[in-house]
Amino acid sequence: MTDDPPEARPTGEAAGQTVPAGFASRLIASRASVAGWVAFAVFCLAAVWIWVPRSNQTQALQTTGEMDVNVRLREHRATLAELISVTGDRPLFQMDRRPLAAPEAPEPPAEAVLVLVGILVDGTERLALVRRSTSPELFQIEVGGRLGPWQILEVDEGSISVRKDDGSTFSLRLDG
Repeated sequence: MTDDPPEARPTGEAAGQTVPAGFASRLIASRASVAGWVAFAVFCLAAVWIWVPRSNQTQALQTTGEMDVNVRLREHRATLAELISVTGDRPLFQMDRRPLAAPEAPEPPAEAVLVLVGILVDGTERLALVRRSTSPELFQIEVGGRLGPWQILEVDEGSISVRKDDGSTFSLRLDG
């Protein structure tokens, strides 16, 4: 046994058999490597089974056309054409690109005017039934009362006298 190289050692009960010294550790490492590959293969098969649609699902998607990109492109062709022309006019990655011009502001609403709708008479008390030209809401105002910039000065049978905050005075008549 002294003639054997140091890497070889006797194994088993048979005196004549020898095994290299690192063989056992390499055998264990190769078994772990095989187990790792087997686990990886099982994982891949499970992933394929989960994420790949079955044939009946694929056929149902193709018949409905919901997932077909070409169908959706055909439906939105006009919108895409508009976007492409805008992109050509205003390239996305150019330094001199500016935002589109803001739309013009709408004109301010016309100034409201006072509209005489009716006159209510109850004995000696007289009320003017008026509204603003910009609103359908009705107001009952007595002599001396105010509605916004207007003050009722006088209420007659068919007309009222009104003074505005700027000092101007005018009369409103009932039509009819």
